[in-house]
Amino acid sequence: EGTTNKALWRYPGEYELELIKSNYLDLSDTIEVTQSDNTFSYNLTKNAGTLSLNTKPEDATVLINKQDYSDKNKIELTPGRYKLEADKKGYYSHSETINIKREQTVHKSISLEKKTGKLLFSIKPLEANIKLQRDDEVVREWTGMKSLSDIMVGDYQLVCEAEGYKNEKRNIEIKENKSTNIHTKLREWGGQAKNEMIYVKGGTYTMGDIWGDGWGDE
Repeated sequence: EGTTNKALWRYPGEYELELIKSNYLDLSDTIEVTQSDNTFSYNLTKNAGTLSLNTKPEDATVLINKQDYSDKNKIELTPGRYKLEADKKGYYSHSETINIKREQTVHKSISLEKKTGKLLFSIKPLEANIKLQRDDEVVREWTGMKSLSDIMVGDYQLVCEAEGYKNEKRNIEIKENKSTNIHTKLREWGGQAKNEMIYVKGGTYTMGDIWGDGWGDE
């Protein structure tokens, strides 16, 4: 009666003792209580196996029988069959049944497959430099036209730059098993290259008080 370690008062005689603890084998014993010292010690046998789990990506959500174990690599489980699930946004989910046996370790490695789409991109001028960014991080970088077939689904920003042209930024979405076609043409800087000096025809002009009003700011 109660939780060990525990002292109980009993009349002398025989008693049935039962010890129960989660993830351990139950223990039953017959003990004899006498008028002298009555101390009984027991070591329970662990009733558990171990699941050693590695997932890619590492921050995937891991569920075992719908209970979250996402932050654990070594998991102790009572012997039996379990449903193991792994999931992350932008990836295909994984599900399987595992069998845990007492005092045995089951090793599992799960690599989730990315959901991807295609990007078909063309631009003028062809010497333009392109950056494909996601959450302010550059994912891909190239020059001119490009066909990409393994872009992970999600929202991105295209940044297009070329000397003598205005920069352009555009938000795009890559969808699963879909092709996103982008055709763009950068605008020139008013016919003049960016930061280029503008020619002014030579001539003369006069500074000072040319109107005779006493002011020299003409």
